[in-house]
Amino acid sequence: MATLYRLLQNLLMGCLIAVGLLWWFSTGSDSGFDSGIEFYTVEDQALYETLTDDIVKGAPRISTNYRFVYYPPQGSASEVIAVYFEDTTDVTSLRDYLISIGCTLDRTEVNVENWLSKDKTKAITIFVDPKGKTVGLEIRLPPPSWW
Repeated sequence: MATLYRLLQNLLMGCLIAVGLLWWFSTGSDSGFDSGIEFYTVEDQALYETLTDDIVKGAPRISTNYRFVYYPPQGSASEVIAVYFEDTTDVTSLRDYLISIGCTLDRTEVNVENWLSKDKTKAITIFVDPKGKTVGLEIRLPPPSWW
C-alpha cells in the first residue's frame, strides 16, 4: 500500500511539473496572468539578485539556453525558485554540485531526484524531460510537509 501511495504521489508530482513546464513554454513571461510568478535571466540583475536562491546561483550552467523562474508561496504551497535548462538531459554536474555543497539525496524516481539542503531547510528537485530535452533544478522553501 505504501508503494502504491508513493507511486501515486510521484505520478502527481510528475504531472504537476509537466503542466508547469507546458504552461511556461507556451506563455512565458507575457502571459498577462498576474500570479506573482517571475520569469527572468541573469541580465535582469535586480530580479536575479533579489529572487534567486544561492543554491541556484551557484549551480553549473549545463546549457547555454536557460532561464530562471520564481513562484511565490501561495496558500500552503512552498516558495519555489528554479532554473530550467533547454537542449540537455545530462544532470551529472548538477548532482556533483549538490553533493559538493553538502546536500543529501532523499529519493529518486524515473527522471526525478529529490534532495535536501545541508541544513534541511530547502527541498531540491532535479528533473529531466528526455523528450523535451529539458532539465530543471527547483528549490522549495520550506520543504513541503509530504517531503
